[in-house]
Amino acid sequence: MNSTNKADTVRQIGQQIKQLYPGWQNKRPHSIVRLTITSLTLAVAVNAFATDGYFSNGYGIKSKGRAGVTVTAIDDAFGGANNPATIVWAADRIDGSVDWFKPSRESERNGAAGPAAVLNGQVTSDKNDFIIPDLALKYAINQNLAVGVSVYGNGGMNTDYSEHTLNLGPGGYKNLLAGSGRLGVNFSQMFVAPTVAYKITPTQSFGLAPLIGYQWFKATGLNAFAPLSQDATALTDRDYEHVFGIGVRIGYLWNITPEFSVGTAYSSPVFMQRFDKYKGLFAEDGSFDTPQSFSAGLGWQITPAVHAGIDYKWIDYAGIAAVGNSSSSPG
Repeated sequence: MNSTNKADTVRQIGQQIKQLYPGWQNKRPHSIVRLTITSLTLAVAVNAFATDGYFSNGYGIKSKGRAGVTVTAIDDAFGGANNPATIVWAADRIDGSVDWFKPSRESERNGAAGPAAVLNGQVTSDKNDFIIPDLALKYAINQNLAVGVSVYGNGGMNTDYSEHTLNLGPGGYKNLLAGSGRLGVNFSQMFVAPTVAYKITPTQSFGLAPLIGYQWFKATGLNAFAPLSQDATALTDRDYEHVFGIGVRIGYLWNITPEFSVGTAYSSPVFMQRFDKYKGLFAEDGSFDTPQSFSAGLGWQITPAVHAGIDYKWIDYAGIAAVGNSSSSPG
């Protein structure tokens, strides 16, 4: 295969890189509307998505049980992860859970013809089981002021594909993207959110939670993309890199009546250190901030045992070049 044909082939498979992790191909702000009705013993959820892109659909077991509806919920201590204003209404408590996340991922390439047909193939990830813990606590200073902390994360973003997927004849076996060795990525995040909430009136509260972020990343088997990378020495097979970042989440809750409440929460981007080992893979020289997000919700206490809620959530994936850029656009 001459250099021109090789470059054309690499460009073709370049469109497949975002299939390594479902959700990275999202190029627009991500919006979700959720509706739940919960009772003491029963939870029924509409639009219960497994994830919001690479965010979890909720933090804390109660949030997950109601499909991520959290903006007006006051029954757990995870306000720092959801809406900081809620914890001043919750009882003093400690909440923790362990989430077993079991996604089934596969990647497929087809449609190539002629000499490039050898690049068609399908493979299933060997990594399918992920344990994701979280923990939160809340303590009331007085009837109007409360503090707490939430520790939570995003995980399960690991793919591991066989290195023996494509038979390229004299070129030997390659992974699905025509690289050497096993193909995959591993991307995980953890956040610590110390939280303070204050009742600004008898029916309204405001909350603030600084966000301390920690994330780590590794990629393997992407060496076929070296001709397209701005830095082929910082593209793949560089082992793990660990970085820190900081942001803030604010929230508001208004109990209009004992039965009806409204709330909002906004999270700034979490500005992370750059992935220097992978600045040839990610846009903007390895920048990978956590996107800003906004939530708004309505709550209705139908009976003492039944609560209904609806949330709208917007995540600005398009504002983060590492996940919002088109794969055909340079960094």
